Amino acid sequence: MHSANPFIPHINDAPGMREPILVIVDMQPEFEASSNAETLSEIRKLISFFKHNYFPIIVLEYGNPDIIKPPSYRLYCGTTHEQLMSLLLYPQRYCKLVVVEKYCNDGSAFVLETCAEREFSQAHFVLCGVNTDACVSATAHGLAVRRRSSKVSVIAAACHTPASNFSWSNFPQRANIVIVHKEQAA
Repeated sequence: MHSANPFIPHINDAPGMREPILVIVDMQPEFEASSNAETLSEIRKLISFFKHNYFPIIVLEYGNPDIIKPPSYRLYCGTTHEQLMSLLLYPQRYCKLVVVEKYCNDGSAFVLETCAEREFSQAHFVLCGVNTDACVSATAHGLAVRRRSSKVSVIAAACHTPASNFSWSNFPQRANIVIVHKEQAA
């Protein structure tokens, strides 16, 4: 029996639905939006829920290795916020944690490759992180297109962007993408 979490409604509603995968997108200090206190707090809650229920967690980190571009063009945004990683690494490393470096806004191919390698279910992805209007959006859309039978839940309170003109109504619309707002989850 899974513990309750208001941000993950109906996890077991779909027939044959297996364990969901939390995908934390680009929560690296180089991205200003990743330091938003509410976003960090909501992601900590999600991490606790997923660990408690022994569900997989994939942490995507934006980087660009030297093999893709020369060092002068290298984009590496550091590691994920320590306050998030400390929940995953201490007192011991969470056994269903995978940290993956991605090289573009859309991290879906990296997520799916990791799922295949680790034999994680690809039925339900739960996304959070930054920037909502770039990497979160691109990864959600990529997962929805590449795995049309999967459910892609985006937890609004656990996402952030510095874009002042961002609106959830502009987020990619697909039948298998669900935006979860706090008021819907309550």
